[in-house]
Amino acid sequence: MPRDGQHGSVRSLRFPLTALLVAAIACGSSTSDTSSKMPPGVAMPSLSARLPTQHLDGMHATDSILGDAIAASLDATHPDEVQGVLTSDGFVGAWERVYAGRVGVFSRVVLRAWEFGDETGASAYLTWFDGDPREWIGEAHPIDGASLPSSVHVVKHDVTGCCHEETPIYLASWRNGAIVWTVRASGPRIRTTPVLDLVADIEGKV
Repeated sequence: MPRDGQHGSVRSLRFPLTALLVAAIACGSSTSDTSSKMPPGVAMPSLSARLPTQHLDGMHATDSILGDAIAASLDATHPDEVQGVLTSDGFVGAWERVYAGRVGVFSRVVLRAWEFGDETGASAYLTWFDGDPREWIGEAHPIDGASLPSSVHVVKHDVTGCCHEETPIYLASWRNGAIVWTVRASGPRIRTTPVLDLVADIEGKV
C-alpha cells in the first residue's frame, strides 16, 4: 500500500497556525482548526502563498505550516530522496490544509502550497514531482483533465487489493510563479468528476 499520508503520518516539524493568523487569511471559513502556539525556539518560515477559502461539506479541516524540507517529505515513500530534491530546488516551506471526513465523496483531501526561492526552483520541483507520483500515491496513471487548464496535471492510483484499507487516490499539481500547488484526494466513494471540479475550483482561486 502506498505511503501517501492517508493514514496519519507524524511530522515532527509541522506547525499548527495560530487562531489569529488563520482568521486573518481565511476570515469566515468554518473549516479551519488551529492551535495557539509555535514550538519554542522555532522560527516560522516567511511564506507569501496563502491557502484559498475552500468549504467541503461534512469535512473537518486543519491548517499547518511545513517548516522545512524534512517536514514536507515525511509522507513520501522515500523521504530522504524527496528532502534532497526540495533542498536542491530551493524549498522555503509549505502551507498545508488537510480535510478529513467519512460521509461524502472524499474521505481525505490534502491541499498544499509548496514555496520555493524562485520560479526556476519551483519549475524544477514540479517537473520532478509530475515525473514520479509513486512517491506520493503509488503506481498511477494520467487522468483526462480536459476541463482543467493544460498546466494542471492529474493522475490516479487505483485499488490493487493489497490492503483492505486501500482506496483510490487522485493527485493534481500545477505551478503559479514560485509556488507549486498540489491536491491529493482519496476515499472509497471518490469519483473523477468531483475531483476535477474540486481542482478546478482551487486552481481558479490561486
